[in-house]
Amino acid sequence: ENKVKVVPKKELLEIYLTPLALAVWISDDGGACSTGVKIATNCFSENDILLVCEVLKEQYGIVSKPNKSGFSKKTFKQQYCLYIHKQSLPILQALVKPFMVNSMLKKIHLIFP
Repeated sequence: ENKVKVVPKKELLEIYLTPLALAVWISDDGGACSTGVKIATNCFSENDILLVCEVLKEQYGIVSKPNKSGFSKKTFKQQYCLYIHKQSLPILQALVKPFMVNSMLKKIHLIFP
């Protein structure tokens, strides 16, 4: 929309945010942090990220929130990443592990054999 990335409406997000889509998103833009998993969502607004968090909670029981990740000198706006809480790691791992290649499992605090 006007060359700005936006999250689709909730009705579409509920359809498109499948376990496979979440696995691909984490494999591409995600990473383990000391207490959970962060997904780089810097180009999205805080409200868009809050919508994603709402859908993750409703559909999968995953607790998440937007975290400040710096200020963009280009857009002059606060940027946010999506943080998935440590308490939700077992849910997240069970949900996305079947769709992730072994070398990406470290992004969800798992190691491959």
